[in-house]
Amino acid sequence: MLNDKEARRLRELLEEIKRRTAGNPSFEDPNFPKQLAVLSDRARAQAWQCTRRAGKSTTWAKKALRRMSNCPGGKGLYLALTLDSAKGILWDIIEQELDSRKLKHKPYKQEGRFELWNGASLKFFGVDATYREMKRILGQKYVDIGIDEAGSMTIDMETLVLQNIWPALSDLEGSLTLLGTPENIPNTFFQKITEGKEKSLSWSVHKWTAYDNPYMVRQWTDTIAEFMKNDPNVVNTSWFKTHYLNQWCSDDDLLIIKMGQHNLVGVLPERKGGWFYTMGVDLGFNDASAFVVFAHHPDERHIYMVLATKASGMDLTDVAMQIKTLQQRYPIYKIVVDGANKQGVEELKKRHGLPLTAADKTDKASHLRIMGDDFKQGVIKLVTDDTADYRNEVAQLQWKKGTQEEDPRCENHLNDAALYASRHILCNRTITRKEEWNPEKEMLERFRREGQREVEAQGERRFLF
Repeated sequence: MLNDKEARRLRELLEEIKRRTAGNPSFEDPNFPKQLAVLSDRARAQAWQCTRRAGKSTTWAKKALRRMSNCPGGKGLYLALTLDSAKGILWDIIEQELDSRKLKHKPYKQEGRFELWNGASLKFFGVDATYREMKRILGQKYVDIGIDEAGSMTIDMETLVLQNIWPALSDLEGSLTLLGTPENIPNTFFQKITEGKEKSLSWSVHKWTAYDNPYMVRQWTDTIAEFMKNDPNVVNTSWFKTHYLNQWCSDDDLLIIKMGQHNLVGVLPERKGGWFYTMGVDLGFNDASAFVVFAHHPDERHIYMVLATKASGMDLTDVAMQIKTLQQRYPIYKIVVDGANKQGVEELKKRHGLPLTAADKTDKASHLRIMGDDFKQGVIKLVTDDTADYRNEVAQLQWKKGTQEEDPRCENHLNDAALYASRHILCNRTITRKEEWNPEKEMLERFRREGQREVEAQGERRFLF
C-alpha cells in the first residue's frame, strides 16, 4: 500500500510519461501526395520553391510539429521578413493543426511563441530584428528552423544561414528549411540553392505549384484561365512567371537587355570575302573573366556574337592562353579589354605579346541603354550555339531600381565584355568600305608602336642612373 506521498509521486510520474509520449500524433495528410513526399524527406537542409497557394507554409508547420512532438522540450524557430509577417503567415495554421488534434498548447501571440504539450516550444521571429536580438535567439539550440519568404529577402542570407543558423542546429542535429516563391530579386541565396548553384550544404530541393495542392487546384485553374482569356500574352510577363509558373526571372521593366527571337540566328551568314572578328575581354579572378567574340563587316548593318564564355579563378596566364586559343579559332584582328587592371593589361601585352586595346568605359549607363536599343532594333544578333551563357546572364541583368546603375547582385561579366567589343565596333564605323580597312596593316603598326615605346622606356630607365 502506497502512502500519500508515494501515491502523489507516482501520479506525477505517470502524468509526465503521458505528457512526454502524448501519442506522437500524425500530421500527414493522405489527400496531399506532394506534401507526403516532401514530409518523407529526412534531409537536414531543404529548400522548397513554390507558387502562391501551394501549401508550403502548412507543410512546414506539419514538419515542425511532427519533429517537436518527437523531441520533448525541443525548440523550433520560424523566421519571416518581420515578426508580424511571420505571425500573419503561420500563427493560425499552427493553431488549427493543434486544435484539430486536440493537442494541449499555450499561445503567447504578443511575443510570438507556442508552448506545446510536451514542453517543446515554437518561436516566431523576423529577420529585421536587431543584431543583438538575432544573436540572443540564434545562440540557443534548435531541432527545427524554417525561413519563409526566402525568395524575397535581400539580407545576407548566406551569412545568416551558414554562420548563424546552421551552428544553432548542430547540437541536436536539427533541420533547416528555406521556403519561398520566386521573385524578381536577382541571384539571391535562395535562388542559387534551388538552381543547384549553392553547394555549401547538401541541399535537398523540392518544387511544386498550387496545381499540386488538392485544396486549390480548381481555384488555381480558374484563375489562370481567366488571366489567359483576358490576355494570352500574360504568360510572358515576369510576375506571371514567378508567382504562377514557379520560374525565376527579372523584372520586365528593369531589364537592361531585352532580347527576342529577332536577335537569334542558327548560323553565321556567309559573306563573300569573309568577316572581321573583334573580341571583348572582361578581367576577373574571384569574379569570372569573360570573353565575347563578334563577327562584323563595315558594309554590314548587323554585328553577330559568335561566342561568349567565362570562367572564375583565371590568372593572367590563363587569360592569355584563352585569348590565343580563340585567336586560333577566329581570325581576330582587335581585342578590346577592360583596362581597370592596368598592370595586368601591360603584362598581357608585353609578356604574352597580345595586341590589346583598352576599352572605353566612360558613361557606361548611356552606352548600356544604346546597347539595349541595338538589341531591340536587331542590330546585334547572336549565333545560338556558343552564346547560351550570355543569354542566361542578360536574362537576369537589370538596373538597380530608381538608379542609372546595374543591380550589384547581377552578374554582368559577359555583358561587359560584349559592351567593350560592340561599342568599339559600332563607334568606329566611320570606315565604311572594306578596302579602306586593313586590319593586318593596323596590327603591324600597333606592334611597331609598342616596340618603339618599349625601346624608349628602356632608354629612359638607362638614363635614370
